[in-house]
Amino acid sequence: MDEAADEFMTFMTNLWVEFPLLVGKDLYVTGESYAGKYIPRFSWALHEAGTFRLKASLIGDPYTAPLTQRTSMYIVPEALNILDDSNMPQIAALRKNCQESLVKNTDGSSSAICAGIMDYIV
Repeated sequence: MDEAADEFMTFMTNLWVEFPLLVGKDLYVTGESYAGKYIPRFSWALHEAGTFRLKASLIGDPYTAPLTQRTSMYIVPEALNILDDSNMPQIAALRKNCQESLVKNTDGSSSAICAGIMDYIV
């Protein structure tokens, strides 16, 4: 993340050089999904630099904690009574498979296995 933040700061500095009309303007940093990992670090780098007028950061549907997010997606459907106690053994088995896959496969290949939870809910 630190290296990516350094690259981002180089980009922002070069952007300000190429487009001087942007200097002094309010800056909003936004992203969604996997940007939940980058936006906080980039925003902190902008803040630390003190040369940009960072006004706000916004992350939509952030992907910040894969294990928690992937294995907890049944909670809302359960609260809405889409799932009931008869579904919980299957959800538990799918959650276990997802957890094991996320621990073993750090290359993103666990997505299909973890998607099984949402597939079951649908």
